[in-house]
Order: sequence, then structure tokens, then C-alpha cells
Amino acid sequence: MTTLYQQLSPLGFAEWLEKNFETLMSLDEWFKDADKEEINSSERTVMNALAFRWLREEKGIDCYPVRGFYEESNFFYATVYIDNKKISDEKYDTHPLAEIACLEKAAEIIEQDNNEN
Repeated sequence: MTTLYQQLSPLGFAEWLEKNFETLMSLDEWFKDADKEEINSSERTVMNALAFRWLREEKGIDCYPVRGFYEESNFFYATVYIDNKKISDEKYDTHPLAEIACLEKAAEIIEQDNNEN
């Protein structure tokens, strides 16, 4: 089963990590371990932060969870922008779920773009 960080790896995330950071274990093992963690674990939070940075710096994709406003303040939106154009804005119950949804949507966009080229 391919999981989120393993899905991002061949899209350039692993290469970017290797170029910019030192890790104590292989990236493949780090991805597998992070994918096994609870959705709100500190390990996933670190991996998500790195993935969001990679998307901004290398892919030009801005994505982040946004809390709903007014009567929807107990929801979060998984918001994805490319070139200041909103691509996705789906509603989730928690911030961690919205983070994962953002990363999954970004991976889908990159894969689709790679397939078209």
C-alpha cells in the first residue's frame, strides 16, 4: 500500500529532502514510519511542514488548512492555490485531516501534470 509520504517521494519530495536536510535513517524508512503514525502525531506534523515547504519552494503550490468563518468556525478547509488561483477548497472536521487532504490534492495535481507532459 502506497501512503501519502511514499506517494510524494517520487514526485520530488525525497530528492528535495536529501538535498536540503540530513536524516538519521533512510528516507524510505522515514516515510514508512511517518505514514504509520497517528494523524496528529508530532512526526506527521514535522513531515507535513516539510512537505508544505517543498510544495511552495519547488512546485509553486500553496496549500494549507483554513478555519471556516462565522457559523462554520468549527470546520477547516483544505485550500490549494496555484499561481494565486484556487484549485481546491474542501471541508474537513479537523485541522490534521485538512492538512492531509491538502497534501493529497497537491500530489494529485503534480501526478496529473507529470502525466500530461
